[in-house]
Amino acid sequence: MKEGFHGPIYATQSTIDLCSVVLPDSGHLQEEDAAFYNKRKVSKHDPALPLYTLKEAQDCLKRFTPVAVGETTELSPKLAFRFVRAAHILGSCMVEVTLQTNGQSRRLLFTGDLGRVRDSVIAPGKVVPLRPAGKRDRRRAGHGVHLR
Repeated sequence: MKEGFHGPIYATQSTIDLCSVVLPDSGHLQEEDAAFYNKRKVSKHDPALPLYTLKEAQDCLKRFTPVAVGETTELSPKLAFRFVRAAHILGSCMVEVTLQTNGQSRRLLFTGDLGRVRDSVIAPGKVVPLRPAGKRDRRRAGHGVHLR
């Protein structure tokens, strides 16, 4: 946002709830750290600046737009996404992005850190069938970006 982004920030309600606590707190800590380094003159930057401030974090929260898990959100006629349960920690999700190009539908799955997909106590996950794009994907199954 500092550099001009004014669009929506799509997230699950769980992520928005967490960010409403973490972002303002970390913005405040960033400001305190910058003040400390400026007072002590121990930063390689002069002046030391926070990555973002408490106010910037609070302003950022106004941009968050909740999206239900499993709900497909169309960003354009060719681009859509949906959140899929990841079963890592309570509320965690993967993002499945669908792109229509040259008459074909391509899907990207951003997985991050996965947990036990069938653990209904922590967070029941969803198995998303994907075909690995190559040898590298098969070795790294369950991590990173997958293309189908």
